[in-house]
Amino acid sequence: MRTEYRTTIATLLFAILCFAGCNNQKNNKKEQTKVQATKYTKIRSNKTIHDFGAMKEGEILAYTFYIENTGNINLIINNIETSCGCTIVKWKKRPIKPGKKRKIEVEFNSSGRYGKQYKVISIFANVPNKVYELIITAEVN
Repeated sequence: MRTEYRTTIATLLFAILCFAGCNNQKNNKKEQTKVQATKYTKIRSNKTIHDFGAMKEGEILAYTFYIENTGNINLIINNIETSCGCTIVKWKKRPIKPGKKRKIEVEFNSSGRYGKQYKVISIFANVPNKVYELIITAEVN
């Protein structure tokens, strides 16, 4: 009877140790994935602010920003948002390889706008601050 009891306890201990070891390997893989997911690259643009200058209400003007991946891993743009529906952005949704450039076309529609305009284009990407901002300004008459 005692032998069966010892065998049962030994089997249970063995199972617990195996489970703990397997669980530890899963946790290590999760930690490695987190480290990989937090790798960042660097971004640079030909300019961060573009001033359209004076324009008439109702005009639609466009400007093309050029962004460059100056890091050593692919630049992945997850999304681009604007601070106003009057600003439209066109861009290719593909990773940008290190050392390569990509254009971001910005179109500003001044219909219903008057005075000094200040619009922010937020680029959500794998950069340290998670957001890179471009700005357009105009004086609408």
